[in-house]
Amino acid sequence: MTQASVWAQAATELEHCFATHPTLAQFSAFPTDLRPQNTMARGLPARDLLTADQALSHGSSSSLRDAVLALAPVAHWLDHYRDSEIGDDFLNRFGCFCLVGDQGGFASDQLRAWLVYMPPHLHYPWHHHPAEELYLVLAGKAEFLRAGQDPQWLTVGDTVFHAPNQPHAMTTGTDPVLCLVFWRDQFETGPQLTAQEA
Repeated sequence: MTQASVWAQAATELEHCFATHPTLAQFSAFPTDLRPQNTMARGLPARDLLTADQALSHGSSSSLRDAVLALAPVAHWLDHYRDSEIGDDFLNRFGCFCLVGDQGGFASDQLRAWLVYMPPHLHYPWHHHPAEELYLVLAGKAEFLRAGQDPQWLTVGDTVFHAPNQPHAMTTGTDPVLCLVFWRDQFETGPQLTAQEA
């Protein structure tokens, strides 16, 4: 498959998910202004961890999961926290790339979408952002933490919502986790580490 066809397949599967997953459909409609854009592939250590992680294929078949995993070699992997004090272990094992938005295969003024991957035994520290956010778990499981609410262990098909500037964090145990992350507004400001752990 060509790079363009890999991105197009992911968009098709993503649109189907919006049509069939009630929580995602309630969070946002699928963008009506989705348009392809050129992106340059960029690899980081997490890409290799993701590619080798056989645990992500366990369980029921998922065409969306498989379409997103197929993007790993052609995506532009991001390192949002490179200039922070988050630590090398996180930087070398946390994985994220954009599907819709800056450095993604598609542009839209209505939505942003990323893939997030975390291998086992990794903590994504408390952070926040003005955008309203929805996580959708595609594979594996993780503990999701939100300020003011009880921790939740989520697995395939589960979602979690983060209100504007609500501090949140995530931790994996013995399993990895693969998620899609969606923003529906306030795209200008990226995630910031929360100064004090919630």
